[in-house]
Amino acid sequence: MMIPIFVWFSRTYPPAFIVCTTAICTLDWLTLGLKYSHISPGGLFSGSTVDIVSNILNAVSLIVLLFAWSRNDDK
Repeated sequence: MMIPIFVWFSRTYPPAFIVCTTAICTLDWLTLGLKYSHISPGGLFSGSTVDIVSNILNAVSLIVLLFAWSRNDDK
C-alpha cells in the first residue's frame, strides 16, 4: 500500500531513485516478514547480505540524486 503512495509523492524525482528506494523498502519489509514469521532467512536473505544490498542501493540512490541535482543547477 505504501509503495504506490511513495511513487505518487516522489514523481518529480528521477525514476532510478524511485526504483532503488522502492527496492530497499521492499527488501526490508520482506526480511522483517521472514523474521517475524519464524522462517529462518538464509542464503540471499541472510542478515549480512541484506545489509550489503541495502547499503549499495542507498549509495546508488544518493548518486542518482546528486547527478539530477547537478543537472538542474545548470539550467
